[in-house]
Amino acid sequence: MAESKADFVFCALGGLGEIGMNAALYGYGLPHKREWILVDCGVSFAGPELPVDGSLSAFG
Repeated sequence: MAESKADFVFCALGGLGEIGMNAALYGYGLPHKREWILVDCGVSFAGPELPVDGSLSAFG
């Protein structure tokens, strides 16, 4: 029986290099027993419908 090797797998789901749309899927293990984690690093900015209140600022 051949010994299998655990692999680290990366899959870009979209938005790499774009603000607000970054997501990636990482997997580790043997193909039939792989563990997965989804990392969503998207960032969005408040628009006029969500005004920023200075009293809520962490630096204010």
